[in-house]
Amino acid sequence: MYRFPLKNTKLKFYQIFAYGIAVLNTLAMALVLGNPAKMPIHLGVLLLIFVVMAFWDRNNLKKERRLLPIGILMIAFGFFWLRMGSNWAFIANIFLWALYTISKRKLLITVAEDAVIYPSFPKKQIPWSQLNQVILKDGVLTIDCKNNKLYQHDIQNSEDLVNEADFNDFCKNQLKQGSFLTEKTFRN
Repeated sequence: MYRFPLKNTKLKFYQIFAYGIAVLNTLAMALVLGNPAKMPIHLGVLLLIFVVMAFWDRNNLKKERRLLPIGILMIAFGFFWLRMGSNWAFIANIFLWALYTISKRKLLITVAEDAVIYPSFPKKQIPWSQLNQVILKDGVLTIDCKNNKLYQHDIQNSEDLVNEADFNDFCKNQLKQGSFLTEKTFRN
């Protein structure tokens, strides 16, 4: 079995989006908590909490931790809205937190004896019988499907992960077995 980690190129976009959700929640909370005389105090405290969480989150992001403070904050906002009687805002925050969590997952292509597992959501398991070719060349993994879909990814440090010749031989053998099984199925 071979595993190839992929770089999540949209990670910064997802992070900025999550911060935007937190800012909108913070402003809405300040309005709901609402005494106009105390509005600057509420807003100041909420923004201070948000800034502390953002710095904590940034530090954890560099360490590649799974549960980030911005996600915890999104859940907390959801329960605040539930307590305030705004069920739709609770559901929206929990839904956005779930999407955020899914977007932060590690992307990993697994090439196994029975199939290639592609890290879409949900994970796509592609049997060898549905593949034309799987090849690793100069750090680029190419997965060519019989349905005319082509997946290509740069694999960071591929020479440290796998020997290209051994991997390509493994894939050729699996493709031969997959086509043999398909021909045998059609004959019967």
